[in-house]
Amino acid sequence: MSIVQQIVKQAAATFAGHSFDAAGFEKLTALVNQLKPSDVSMPSDPESALAKPSERAAPAGYMEILDHADFTCVIFLLRKGRAIPLHDHPGMHGLCKVLYGSVKITSYDPPETLKLSSSRFYKAKLRGTEAYSADDGCHFVRPTEKNLHTIEGVTNTAFFDILAPPYESYGPRGCTYYTEVPKDVKEEELAANGYTDVLQSDDMRSEEDCRRSVWSFL
Repeated sequence: MSIVQQIVKQAAATFAGHSFDAAGFEKLTALVNQLKPSDVSMPSDPESALAKPSERAAPAGYMEILDHADFTCVIFLLRKGRAIPLHDHPGMHGLCKVLYGSVKITSYDPPETLKLSSSRFYKAKLRGTEAYSADDGCHFVRPTEKNLHTIEGVTNTAFFDILAPPYESYGPRGCTYYTEVPKDVKEEELAANGYTDVLQSDDMRSEEDCRRSVWSFL
């Protein structure tokens, strides 16, 4: 049985029926930490997978490995200097394993009022920025810990991602992207300028850092 088949089998047991088995999650983590680019038929050289981009080249992409009722497995490709903007994973557990290259992940714990507040202006706890490369283990997303994050490509990179339960196109597990603002910006100022889905951390982040986290796929 290949390592990918072992991962899928363990994920199905760990997240069966949208449940969560802590012991199974540890086994799943150990398996995902063994994953290499060759295991998913990808080249080990990032420059051969993400050739020099043209002006119209996509900054990011993904390849779906498995779309299961209880979890999803996906590989993301991210170009150097590009970022996946600040977004959430409502009620989800997740593992992110860099296959090659390196990334910086800035994470937040979700506020209790997230997705329940009519103002759509949220204050969250900044958990900091962590660097991950192919030599490192998994980055974790949990329902109440590091559930919101932005991922920046330090180099051309690829990473393997498992989320459980999966996102929903319609329903409470939809993915929301957020505009991050510095701590001293007032809610009324944002409302007056038409901002929605705004996240403000309990730590001061510079305007430059906040702007870098607001990146569009378009």
